[in-house]
Amino acid sequence: MEFTVTVEMTQPLAEVFDYLTDPRQRPEWQASLRSVKLLDEGEPRLGMHWRETTMIGISPEMEITGWESNKSWSEKGQWAGVTGHLHLIFLATDNGTRVTAKVHIDASGPWTLVAWPAGKLGPTAIRSDLDRASRILTERAASK
Repeated sequence: MEFTVTVEMTQPLAEVFDYLTDPRQRPEWQASLRSVKLLDEGEPRLGMHWRETTMIGISPEMEITGWESNKSWSEKGQWAGVTGHLHLIFLATDNGTRVTAKVHIDASGPWTLVAWPAGKLGPTAIRSDLDRASRILTERAASK
């Protein structure tokens, strides 16, 4: 299962990249998350691991699998028989930043029934989450 979502943000590329690629910030802008527990200390970096707890109680282990500062970032999440891959591509535009999210979900056996709704609802959820992140960054800039 694969899908791609592109969102235009009005914030500068470096600000958007730093915010979206920091797992500690995820519960603030990703509606499906309750919490993030870092399994590795320090700043976000290639190979960093963390565990997310979703609103429905699923707790995948996550890993940063790709990192090219201010250009692209990738993660892999695994839970039971489902593996999800997210690749974010960042591009500076005249009006801010274009973020393209590419998602690939692998599932086997009975887990395909669990993954199917994620593939169907995923594009809408990711677009909504990225729009929320943009609103949060806009509000922060306005309060400075």
